[in-house]
Amino acid sequence: MNQADYLSVLETMRLRDGSLFPIPITLNVASPEGLGQRVALRSPSNHLLAILEIQEIFARQEEREERQICGGQDHSLTAEMQSWGRFCLSGALRVVELPLHYDFPELRHTPAQVRALLGSMNRRAIVAFSPTGAMNRRDEDFTKQAVKEAKAGLLVQPVVGEIRAGDVAHFTRVQACRALVQNYFDRESTLFSLLPLATRSDGLREVLWQAMVSRNYGATHVIVERQYAQAIESELGMTAIPFDRAEGKPEYRPEVAAILEQAYPPKAKQGLCIWFTGLPSAGKSTIAEILAIQLMEHGRRITMLDGDVVRTHLSKGLGFSREDRDVNIRRLGFVAGEIARHNGTAIVAAVSPFDSTRRQAREMVGDDRFVLVYVGTPANVCEDRDVKGFYRKARAGELKNFTGVDDPYEPPPNPEIRLETVHCTPQQNAQKVFDWLRQQGFVE
Repeated sequence: MNQADYLSVLETMRLRDGSLFPIPITLNVASPEGLGQRVALRSPSNHLLAILEIQEIFARQEEREERQICGGQDHSLTAEMQSWGRFCLSGALRVVELPLHYDFPELRHTPAQVRALLGSMNRRAIVAFSPTGAMNRRDEDFTKQAVKEAKAGLLVQPVVGEIRAGDVAHFTRVQACRALVQNYFDRESTLFSLLPLATRSDGLREVLWQAMVSRNYGATHVIVERQYAQAIESELGMTAIPFDRAEGKPEYRPEVAAILEQAYPPKAKQGLCIWFTGLPSAGKSTIAEILAIQLMEHGRRITMLDGDVVRTHLSKGLGFSREDRDVNIRRLGFVAGEIARHNGTAIVAAVSPFDSTRRQAREMVGDDRFVLVYVGTPANVCEDRDVKGFYRKARAGELKNFTGVDDPYEPPPNPEIRLETVHCTPQQNAQKVFDWLRQQGFVE
């Protein structure tokens, strides 16, 4: 969008020519090129999608002002703009190719293709339903009743763009909805297709935006929350079918429940990262090894990521400067996150001296499955236990940047678990961690 359209959309939900357009679409950059320059727009995998010839450069609205105009929520657009910068580019756009999608290709149709498929149903009315989660029994019953009353065909379009935190992942959502439609809906009057649309968490703007897209795909009726029904009918001329959000735990058909159970297993079978931090020779690795055996006895699949071993293989060549230490911890966090994402258990034993990089590791893994264990052994005790002689070498100047001697260690302010090793044996400390994990549901 150019600046005139952008500001008009923020203020009125319309382009300058009066056309309804509730969501501002901008290209945001930190340092803009000059006017007349061409910019390549690429996918995350570096495919060339389009070329923009810059005809205008303008500053976007300040984040606070923009959020206030757009409904007062941290929608994904604002977060995107904040990460890219304060400048917007606009100009003539030449599309090279549409984004490539390799998931569910048989369900990805263009609007023209969907309209043609709906036309073959010979129904004057088409009801659109775009679930952002797995369809439950109430969704099913309500949708069937709406179609019956409208004497319409049904377009079920699960949303498969970027989603809000906590929404069902799109692979699971599509599999669950497809199983329901195939087994419990009339195939002669139902079309199942995907809707490539990012969710915006932006109230009326998002509802209007999604209804406009559904209309472009051929829908005449749309199922929306009751509070937005009047706006849909007055602004778009579509028939809005009011739907009230249900309270309580939803019920699912057996086929859908099985898919959800596989995608979201009980907590004891979900991925987990247990991150031990503390000074060198604090006892991290010893406690971690005992805990690993206990967890394997209870069915957990364990991957040990010991700091010394990782530096020999994954981080070979890195030194002990602040930058190299941070790189090492981020690598550990990435690997642990991948293990946890695939429902494995990563046990990390690393000095990880800086709180900022430990937080980055937590973000990579996910806060709900990251357990920080602080092994708070005093420095003098660590030095007495140091069988490798690192402390002695560091004090003699033979070893530089050694944590606890000439490099700082930042104790975590709020770890999930604190251990002390002066009056507790490694076995006792491992048991403390195991008992905590069991209390939290991570162990059956």
